[in-house]
Amino acid sequence: MEFNAVNNYLGTTEPALDCWNTYLEAASTNIEPRTWEEAIRSPQREHWIEAHTKEWENHKRNHTFNLVPRPANTNIIKSRIVFKTKHIDSVFSQCRVRFVGKGFTQVPGVDFADRFSATAQNSVIRVLLVIASRNKWKLHSLDITAAFLSTPLEEEIFMEPPPGCKEGRELVWKLRAGVNGVVQSWRNHWRRL
Repeated sequence: MEFNAVNNYLGTTEPALDCWNTYLEAASTNIEPRTWEEAIRSPQREHWIEAHTKEWENHKRNHTFNLVPRPANTNIIKSRIVFKTKHIDSVFSQCRVRFVGKGFTQVPGVDFADRFSATAQNSVIRVLLVIASRNKWKLHSLDITAAFLSTPLEEEIFMEPPPGCKEGRELVWKLRAGVNGVVQSWRNHWRRL
């Protein structure tokens, strides 16, 4: 008998191994790019451009920013694009793109006064699941698409346009609403909720 970690973990079965091999093959052929340049040179080029356009439209529809001339003596947050591929049953489904501010380039006391991140301990979540299960309650989850993009910011924050956007280097985004990665986004989002 040949040693196989997947078979040992799952107990046996060829179908499980076939599924695993299919997943590995899909994962190896759909490597997520790390930069915009990699994305437009990849085999999924058209999918990445479509996802980039969709994210751009989300920002425009939600009036996330105003294009303004680069201000002098102001911290301008760097930006990047996060690329993700979605798989359903180990088969490529879609490409997703998110414009992200590099919040670590923000200066405490200058760009923000305080930060907030609503988190729950795993033990609290488990207790809630047990209570719901014992009472036979139905559980629902909520996924708000572009949640931060609809949350106004109170501070004046400037961000470099993400790669692939056609603004010149002399223009920057003056954020009107939160963007993933920006320190104030979570705080303002939870205040609004």
